[in-house]
Amino acid sequence: MGHSTLRNRGILSKVKSVKFTCLASDMVTQVSGHRPLNRFPMYTFDLLLQNWNPSPEESSFRDQILTFLRNSPAPFDRETLEGHITGSAFILHPDRRHILMTYHRKLEEWLTLGGHADGDSDVLRVAHREAFEESGLASEDIVLEIPEIFSIDIHTIPEYQGVPEHLHYDVSFVFRAKQTNIQISEESLDLAWVPLSQVAEKTKTPRILRGVERLQLHLQRVAVE
Repeated sequence: MGHSTLRNRGILSKVKSVKFTCLASDMVTQVSGHRPLNRFPMYTFDLLLQNWNPSPEESSFRDQILTFLRNSPAPFDRETLEGHITGSAFILHPDRRHILMTYHRKLEEWLTLGGHADGDSDVLRVAHREAFEESGLASEDIVLEIPEIFSIDIHTIPEYQGVPEHLHYDVSFVFRAKQTNIQISEESLDLAWVPLSQVAEKTKTPRILRGVERLQLHLQRVAVE
């Protein structure tokens, strides 16, 4: 067996042994701007998903996303018409009692913010970019609240203006805004800070309702600590 093979196996072993907390730390520093971009390549995303502890209903989503990552030649490109990876953001108000929601122009429903990766395999960076582009908040005014993947979901996007029906393999993160001066983008018909207790009045989307329930549990733990 050659030295290069041994070296490659050693590298692979080290990659596989990386702790999730270290990867989460990388995610925090990326968003704060202290490390170069492109620090979240696809193999790391794969590892993050493998090491992430999903809820029972999300286990199937994780398996499907991992299979999609391994089988699709371009999983992060919107031109992959059967489906693609997207990034979403639950943005907490500074008071942590509201989240930012958009009345989506194309889908005509209240949703959390998010969008296409457009070839970027750093899904945290995608979610953060969508957060400030769609909210009008400055990039530095949106900070990571929970340093790990928050939730995953697979949902169908209906046909729109010639783009066929397809799947979004969606990965969500939680951010907190440092200020509240939002501005409606071309993606939205409206933006609103919605009390967590009233989100169910705005939307019946399962992934958002699951996320809000999980957020409330997180905030209860933070309050106790």
